[in-house]
Formats: sequence, C-alpha cells, structure tokens
Amino acid sequence: MTPRGVRRVDELGASRVGCLLSALVLLVAGYVGVEYVGAEIDYRSLSSQVQRTAVAARETPDDGLVGQIRDKAAELGLPASAGAPSIRRPAQNRVTISVSYPDSITFFGRWHWVLDRRIQVDQSW
Repeated sequence: MTPRGVRRVDELGASRVGCLLSALVLLVAGYVGVEYVGAEIDYRSLSSQVQRTAVAARETPDDGLVGQIRDKAAELGLPASAGAPSIRRPAQNRVTISVSYPDSITFFGRWHWVLDRRIQVDQSW
C-alpha cells in the first residue's frame, strides 16, 4: 500500500501519452481519409458524366461528347488528360468511351500518392 498522495511509477503520465498518441493517430487517419474520399468523389462524378455522355451519344456528334467530358473534368479540377476521352463507334448502334488519367493525392503538402484512374463505358442502343 502506498502512502496517500504518492503515485506509483507506472501511473505517471501513462494514460496521458496513450490518449495523446491515440488522438494523433485518429487525426492523421481522418486527414488521409478526407483527402482520399475527395479524390474518389471526383472520380465517381467524372465516371457518372461519362456514362450520361455515352447515353446521349446516339444524337450527339463526337466533338459534343468530348466537350461535355472536358467541361466536367475542368469543373472538378482534374488533369487535362481526364478531359481527353477516346471515343470509338465500332458499330452503327454502339459507342465506347474511355478516359484515363493520373490522379495525384497530396498528403501534408509533402507526400504524393498517384492513382491510375480508368473509366470505360460501352453503350448500345
């Protein structure tokens, strides 16, 4: 039994350091998650635009399709290659639209993670 007011050595600061370390890990994980989720939302938004564009390809010339995708990529702040799709019409009633671009996610202004994003939509009518 220890005298009143005297702490044991293993109690000194252990909970504070553990709590601080846990909070720091959660903060970093949250930051990384927010950065990644933002990039994923942009990718899915562009993918959705490519799908809508492919549906409208029946009545729209290729230049119009490219313009729609280029405008969406610029709105999202994606690289120029995201706004340069490959459009093929292999058959009378079919279109294939492909988009490929590098997506760079920067963490803390220092570390970069580059994802190779690819979108391909085949549409028949």
